[in-house]
Amino acid sequence: TNAAALIHLRACAAGDEAFIYHTGDEKAIVGLARVTRAAYEDPAQPGLNARGEPKFAVIDLAPLRAAPT
Repeated sequence: TNAAALIHLRACAAGDEAFIYHTGDEKAIVGLARVTRAAYEDPAQPGLNARGEPKFAVIDLAPLRAAPT
């Protein structure tokens, strides 16, 4: 639901690469992934914003590799 995060999610396109960030105790980038499906409406929270974009966007990712330590 973070506005800045949603802006970035909506801008993702298939083929883009993304970092996988662990937000637990480690707080570090732990891997690299590729976007396999651009932003679409979150099935758990459907709806569009005033611009016709998904109000809550999700993307599909495929893991590429672990990040070096």
